[in-house]
Amino acid sequence: MPDYSYEGEGMRIDGVTDGKPASIAGIQKGDVIIQMGNLKVKNMMDYMKGLSEFKKGDTTEVTILRADKQITLKVTF
Repeated sequence: MPDYSYEGEGMRIDGVTDGKPASIAGIQKGDVIIQMGNLKVKNMMDYMKGLSEFKKGDTTEVTILRADKQITLKVTF
């Protein structure tokens, strides 16, 4: 779930639902998504565009910032 009040670069996660792709991949509340596959995520619109490029069963690398560290995780939609 996006954090709609976040104004920094990227898209901050406000919540993660157990059993869903983000949770399974290890994404946590407070993580900031900065890249999905080849798409740089600078804001909510980039994030939404990125989601539209993948269909159920697709796997891609998602790069996040967590506590000022860059982490790359594999997400299967």
